[in-house]
Amino acid sequence: MLRFYCHLRQTRRSVSLQKKAHAWSYNNWLKDAEQRTRAFRSGNYPGPVAWVLNEGKYIPPDAIEGGFERGAPLYICRAYYEASTTVVLLD
Repeated sequence: MLRFYCHLRQTRRSVSLQKKAHAWSYNNWLKDAEQRTRAFRSGNYPGPVAWVLNEGKYIPPDAIEGGFERGAPLYICRAYYEASTTVVLLD
């Protein structure tokens, strides 16, 4: 069987489906992040470190440093961006 990919024009329907898929993916990511955060804060987390949900510009005092830029610490974080989880450095 021959399998191949084709370039297709996006229609309004495909854009709408894409938006729904992004919303579903983000909601699942958020739900998982909230569960991990609750488990970590309750002391019921299996590992020594955890990804903890955080919003805004507040950086928790026990955040892990990943380097320095212009003398300021950079912290290791994960973020939901364009339907995927991306590891970033936050200052």
